[in-house]
This record gives sequence, C-alpha cells and structure tokens, in this order.
Amino acid sequence: MKSKHDVIVIRPGLVYLFFSFMTIGLGVTIFWGLGKALPSDNPEVDKMARLILLLFFLTVGTVSGLYVLLTKIKIDNEKIEITRFPLKKGIFLV
Repeated sequence: MKSKHDVIVIRPGLVYLFFSFMTIGLGVTIFWGLGKALPSDNPEVDKMARLILLLFFLTVGTVSGLYVLLTKIKIDNEKIEITRFPLKKGIFLV
C-alpha cells in the first residue's frame, strides 16, 4: 500500500541525451574535417562556413540536451506536474 507522499518521476531516456551528445560530436567532427578538406581561393569564406556549421550543431545539441535534462513528469496522489524545457509547468489535479 502506498503512502500519501509517494511520487513517481518520469524522464526521457538516456538515448535522447546520447543523441544530443552525438550531434555536438558531429559538429566538432565536421568543423575539423572541413578544415582539412576545403582548400579554396578564399580561406575566409571557408572559415566562416565552418564556424556557422559548428554553431548550428552546437546549438541543436545543446537545446536537445537541455530538453532531455529539464523535462520531467511528476505524478503524485494529488496532482500531475509536467515540466518542459522552456520551464512551463502544468499542474493537473486528480
């Protein structure tokens, strides 16, 4: 029999966090790989393209990682509380 203060917390799986780290790793790999493989007439354009791609992948990886780390559902005997990344909370009384 459960007591009055039992709380169940549900979070996204670690697979999603792994994929956010993979996205960051992909961005770093592309940044490093394009630096070795893009000899062109204008090195400034190459550098800018590499930085834009790096920032894109870092942003996507960081946002998805934060979403995974900050999303949770708490189920209590009295209420259900849903917390998502933009820190919106929904409380539903049972």
